[in-house]
Amino acid sequence: MENTKSGPGGKASFSQRMADTLKSRFGLRFWIEVGLSLCLFFYYWFAVHPEYIQFARQPVFFLERGFFLEQLQLPGGISDYAAAFLTELLQFELLGAALLTILVLVFYHLLNLTLHAGKWWIALLIPTIILAALQTDSNYSLVGSLALIIAMAAFALYRNIKSARNWVRLSSTVPFVIVVYLLSPYALLIFTVLCVMYEVFNGNSSFLSRTSVSAALIAAALIVPWLAKSNLFIISTSDAFLRHSPLWVGDTFGIPPIGKIYFEIILGVSVLASAGIFFYRAERQGNVKSNLRMILVQIGVAAAVLIMSFWQVVSKSDEEFLAIRYTTHAGEWNQTLSFINPSSTSNLLNLFHFVQAYYHTGRMDEEFTWLRQNVASQGLFLKNDICYEYPLDYSDFMYELGSINESKHWALEALTHYGESENVLKRLALTNILEGNFAAAQEFLYRLRQNPFSSSWANHYLACIKDPSKFRQEFDLQQLHTYMTKVDFIINDNHPEIDLRIMLGQFPRNEMAYRYLLMYDLLTRNLNLFANDFLQLRMNENGPMPQLYEEALVAFLSTNPSMDSVASKIGIRKETVDRFKGLYALISQHHGDAGSIYSELSQNYGDTYWFYLLRVVPTN
Repeated sequence: MENTKSGPGGKASFSQRMADTLKSRFGLRFWIEVGLSLCLFFYYWFAVHPEYIQFARQPVFFLERGFFLEQLQLPGGISDYAAAFLTELLQFELLGAALLTILVLVFYHLLNLTLHAGKWWIALLIPTIILAALQTDSNYSLVGSLALIIAMAAFALYRNIKSARNWVRLSSTVPFVIVVYLLSPYALLIFTVLCVMYEVFNGNSSFLSRTSVSAALIAAALIVPWLAKSNLFIISTSDAFLRHSPLWVGDTFGIPPIGKIYFEIILGVSVLASAGIFFYRAERQGNVKSNLRMILVQIGVAAAVLIMSFWQVVSKSDEEFLAIRYTTHAGEWNQTLSFINPSSTSNLLNLFHFVQAYYHTGRMDEEFTWLRQNVASQGLFLKNDICYEYPLDYSDFMYELGSINESKHWALEALTHYGESENVLKRLALTNILEGNFAAAQEFLYRLRQNPFSSSWANHYLACIKDPSKFRQEFDLQQLHTYMTKVDFIINDNHPEIDLRIMLGQFPRNEMAYRYLLMYDLLTRNLNLFANDFLQLRMNENGPMPQLYEEALVAFLSTNPSMDSVASKIGIRKETVDRFKGLYALISQHHGDAGSIYSELSQNYGDTYWFYLLRVVPTN
């Protein structure tokens, strides 16, 4: 059929031809949706890394009747159960990226279905983009996405009630409210506001019908949570009405980030605002004919929201921080070191993990000067306030160090922090196995068997407990069992070097304890203790002495008149001694004022321990 509306020469204008393209099922709209979906999937996969989010959330999920019934003791428990399962799936990065993408697409298509956006479909990208950005935040729970999907799906069913009889519509409100509330109180809040707005703008019904149905919806949305709080669930009023909403912090450890709260509120408001605009347009203006200008305006607005949302929600420093924690926990040491930069090393927890990675890659001695070293020993051992905030990280460190009882202590702290998450239970199981508490270890392993993603791991270690021959094949556990502390002692948080010396007194060949003790001596500038520790425990040294140790020993021996002969006796290379003499001569020429020749010192000796002694002032 020819288009009767044409421009000069009887041909349709470019604007009209572009608008007509949108009418095709496989036109611009289809390909934009496909392209955005693929971009979102690859973004989640390569940039966000769903496994990082799963690690940060530490979900608790068990495929057992008792755990499921426990969730049903709260309104929205079914959604909590489903969200925990979906969050567990994020540990598989490809599947996790697909899952996050599907949640966004389902939400978008429900928006389009329920609001009847028609040719304004691009405008629906605004709340969709905000949801997509929120799902990249490790502090965001997927139960928020599920609550919005439930609300939109329930509203789609409600809107399709085709009855002119007032009593039919009135009688349907209570069942709708009860079912949605049991699925999620936040979903009920969104659902109720959507239904009331729809009734207000619904010109097909009488004023009395719209008013009575709206009043019934509001009354039911207030009465059902109140009755449930008093008679069905043992919960607070805020939990009864706000559970799963942005203002509810019941499942958050500590204070949730303000940015998370703001964007979740903006997401809910944008959904309701979009609904109000579409309902009003449908009633007042009817079907608006699309044109190229309208399409370009919508694309521009969606692009602006896209940039703003991801810029505000996704922080590069937060991404790095989470990536460093995850790769350290997973033992991906080279990947951990790839995140070293001046910004990341300013964070104490990052610095702590970088030192771990340097040790495990055999580069702790060689690349000492690459790290930010003005915090003394805090990069080696965390202070208690940081440990309590990230107990699983410190438990992992103590486990590798061989301080198994202390590792168990921090794993128990993590248990109170995260709950019975997969990683926490695994650490508690292994520490109890190493300590010979097999009955306790079995309890944790039996619990892990109820998690579908850890059942094979749990069964393996249950078999090791029952069969000593299988346990002897666990080389990592056997090595840990060899040098772990056999006698408990009081942990001195302010003086970790005391604990290290006790550990080395019990088993001198604990390589990690040895390296950390020497590094502690160097960072605290205690050269006398360093010399004693190094010379007494030098049995662990293989091959030539590290340059860092040579420089520290030369600095220690510099007040000894027979430095050259002593240095030669303990294996210090002559080149190191000569280089130190050159440094001493340079400073002497400037009457001991190293500050006046800072640039020259930095250029010629910036990679040495001597420069650290002269110029770096530790802050505690």
